[in-house]
Amino acid sequence: MTTIKCKMCGGMVELPEGATVGECPYCGSLTTFPKIDTERVEQLYARAEHFRHAGDFDKAVAAYEAIVRENPDDAEAYWGLVISRFGIEYVEDPATHERIPTCHRVQYDSILSDVDYLAALDKASGAERDVYEAEAKRIAKIQRDILAISSQEKPFDVFICYKETTDGGTRTKDSAIAQDIYYQLTNEGYKVFFSRITLEDKLGQQYEPYIFAALNSAKVMLVVGTKKEYFNAVWVRNEWSRFLQLMKSDRSRLLIPCYKDMDAYDIPDELSMLQSQDMSKIGCMQDLLRGIKKVIDGGKQQRQVNGAVSGFGDSTVEPLMKRIALFLETGDFNQAKEYCNRVLDKAPENSEAYLYQLLAENKLKTEVELCLLDTDLESFRNYHLVMKFAAGPLKERMQAYLKRQRYLNSVKRMESATELSDYLEAAEGFGRLDGYKDSAELKLKCEQSVEAIKQRYIDDYRRMAKDTATAGEWEALASEFRKMQNAFPEMEDMARRCYKSALRIQYINALKLKRQGRYEAAIKAFSDIKGSVIAEEQIQDCIKKKEFRKKLFLYIFSCVYIVGFLWVMSLWLKIMLK
Repeated sequence: MTTIKCKMCGGMVELPEGATVGECPYCGSLTTFPKIDTERVEQLYARAEHFRHAGDFDKAVAAYEAIVRENPDDAEAYWGLVISRFGIEYVEDPATHERIPTCHRVQYDSILSDVDYLAALDKASGAERDVYEAEAKRIAKIQRDILAISSQEKPFDVFICYKETTDGGTRTKDSAIAQDIYYQLTNEGYKVFFSRITLEDKLGQQYEPYIFAALNSAKVMLVVGTKKEYFNAVWVRNEWSRFLQLMKSDRSRLLIPCYKDMDAYDIPDELSMLQSQDMSKIGCMQDLLRGIKKVIDGGKQQRQVNGAVSGFGDSTVEPLMKRIALFLETGDFNQAKEYCNRVLDKAPENSEAYLYQLLAENKLKTEVELCLLDTDLESFRNYHLVMKFAAGPLKERMQAYLKRQRYLNSVKRMESATELSDYLEAAEGFGRLDGYKDSAELKLKCEQSVEAIKQRYIDDYRRMAKDTATAGEWEALASEFRKMQNAFPEMEDMARRCYKSALRIQYINALKLKRQGRYEAAIKAFSDIKGSVIAEEQIQDCIKKKEFRKKLFLYIFSCVYIVGFLWVMSLWLKIMLK
């Protein structure tokens, strides 16, 4: 029988045949099961779960992507992609023994709007979907909590990435080198994230909120290593691979591999193309500082302006900003608005205050929820004010939220589309996203749906031309063709043809009424044919015939009346003469 690792505890579970959901016999967790039909897929799942449990999330993602390529309908593979990308590890609660998810790779985009999560729901059966939705809600809450904490952290200039301890538990040389660099940089006035010191007052707390905040604010990362395996240590790789992803969207960031007592060729391939620093050379620290200054001090003046704009340098504003964050967290949106106005009275160019106002007016607790709004962000005045005064990470996040929101709204429009115009709007929305995620593929999908609908209406036209169709059916088809004419100019001619067919049938039906002598009904039927000179002539003819018939009726009635009167009179005279 096929066995697979439990996603929660890592125990080897025998897959019950045909079951998609079951209980792990080791940890008692309700879990979902993959559909394994080949030995290769079984090996890929084993590989993916091995890497995920080891914390090597990048390799786990790669393995799950291989499964998706093998079977695009495998819901479990999509779910594996999601929890690997978010760095989900299940830890046992010592009190309840329940497996609790922890997030080692938090993101600004909510897990509930993740494209792979949505794909998992789409491919899943009812029972699987319930499990995925329940887990996603738990992870989304953790995500919101982490983002709320990280949003309170002040930005860092430099992030030092290194391995702290050896497998035996002693301190590494990497840690000592990193600490020397830390002191040099702090003496130069830079704010540096060095976990040994930065996190020493965070014992007993989750480190991810602070690591996330530092990774997203730092302009420079230094990856320190004295051994190839230290560069590739799971949590070291986790940090520098995340920073590399950030560099793709922000070219102003810089990553510098710093090595010592090892060959530069042993640096991981992903880092080998970057300019590295040999820490054993004389003057290496001066070279390192010079490289950092080019990146950080080049934008120092702008950061100082941004610091003044944000108002955090003002001791009277900072407590107010913290109060606003608490009001938002507890859902007291009216108080949040009031305090935002207090901050803006003191610092009218405070971009964070405008962001808080935007959240309060939409009754949102965290900024990541902005991408879930139905109304386009650019329609809000406060969004434009944030973009006007923000710079650096905040501006980048707001741009990302806008793009994500437009993507999600286009997906929603596409999935709920019932008419051609819905698909056209969705395709237009995806077209504005410049290749964001799978927007190009979804745009093509919408365009294919448009073509299918267009062809269906053309087939309807051909069928109706052969069969007997009513004027109403032709008018309805003309209306559909008119909706398409902006996208397809040739549809204007099709609409015109349908309209003419509808008019022809109306005219024939009106003529039938006229021939039957039903002039009132015929006049109404001809009147419904707008703008037709022939119809107007027929209306006048019907009026004349109607008037003639009326006069004829009166004449006949008069004749009958007179004849009748004379007959009665003659009868009366006969009686009287007797």
